[in-house]
Amino acid sequence: MITHKPFYLLRHGLSEANKADITAGGMIDSPLAEEGHAQALAVAKILELEKPAISRIFHSPMKRAHKTAMLANTHLNLEMERVDTLHEILLGDWEGLPWAEVEPFFDKRLAPPNGENEQQHVMRVRTTIDSILTLELDAPPLIVAHGGTFFGLGLAYGYAMQRINNCHLHYFEPWPENENMPWKLTVFDLNDDGTVLKSIAPSCPSAQDLQRIVE
Repeated sequence: MITHKPFYLLRHGLSEANKADITAGGMIDSPLAEEGHAQALAVAKILELEKPAISRIFHSPMKRAHKTAMLANTHLNLEMERVDTLHEILLGDWEGLPWAEVEPFFDKRLAPPNGENEQQHVMRVRTTIDSILTLELDAPPLIVAHGGTFFGLGLAYGYAMQRINNCHLHYFEPWPENENMPWKLTVFDLNDDGTVLKSIAPSCPSAQDLQRIVE
C-alpha cells in the first residue's frame, strides 16, 4: 500500500480561511494567520528540544504549508523540497463556502462538483507519500501538508481519522501487526513550562481498542 518507513507529518498552521471558518482546498491559496505563525514557531521549538533525526522537509506548494515548513525549519536548517501533488483536496464549487454549509456533504461522502472525488484524492495522497518514502533518505522525512493529507492517508486503509488540529506534529511509525491501520502515531505538544509532551495519538486506535468502543 504505502512503503513502511517512519515519517513525520505536520498540518499547516491556522490559515486566514481556517480563522474565517470557510473552505479553502487546493484551489484557494489562503495564507497563514498570525496565530498560524505562532503555532509553526512552537513546532520549531519542539523540534529544537527533541532534536529528532530528520533528513529533509517536503512541503505542499500552497502558501500556508510552505510558510509553516519554513518556520518549523528555523532551528533545523534542513533542505526543503516542494512537492506539487501535496496540495489540499480540490473542492471545486465548494471552495470558499462556509464550513457549516459544506460539512453535511462531507458527512455523506459526496464528491465536490468540479473537484476531486474521494477515490482521486486518496490515490493522489497515497502515491505522493509513497514517492517520498521510497527515496534513499538517511533519516525519516518531515512532510508539511494539510488536514486532507491525514484523512487521505487514513482512507487509504479504510479508516476515517479524527480531526487533526493545525500544526500538530505527528510521527508515523510502521506498526504492521495493527489490523486496523499499520501505523503507530505519536503526537508532540509543547507544555506551558517549555517541555515537550509525547503521547499516542487518538487518531488511530488499534483493532482491540475499536472492539472495546463497539462493545
